[in-house]
Amino acid sequence: MLDMLFEASLLLHSEIAFAYLMVALVIVTTILFQEGKRLPFLFAAFMLTLLVSTGLKYALAVERPCSLDNSICPQDPSMPSTHAASAFIVAIVMLGSRAFPFYLALALLTSLSRIYLGVHTFADVAAGLAVALLSYALCEMVWKSAGFHWSLRK
Repeated sequence: MLDMLFEASLLLHSEIAFAYLMVALVIVTTILFQEGKRLPFLFAAFMLTLLVSTGLKYALAVERPCSLDNSICPQDPSMPSTHAASAFIVAIVMLGSRAFPFYLALALLTSLSRIYLGVHTFADVAAGLAVALLSYALCEMVWKSAGFHWSLRK
């Protein structure tokens, strides 16, 4: 059962496909849980996370733990995990909302699936979480300096 679930996640192998899925989930849960006030900040934090994660991935150029002849092994560098960073930034921004448990579970399952499939190490996923936390902090600083007042610390 667990094998089937994690292998199904291969359909979201592409970071772009995963980003589209996250955007769709955010829109649906925002409507369901009436959390629309978070969307502008979430969008900014999500985009910053993707930029930082992708930039670091190519700057660090850490080789994947899987062999490149493996059919599920991505061709891009490994660290940080952009899938983990993307999932964690959504969970962090949704902290305090009714949708938070869903997004935390999604971030943890996404991270575990990347390790289980052998395309990332624990360090890659931890670096993805660190990127998400850093992106949140940077985005909140810019948000406040621009005169916006939304924050998790309210």
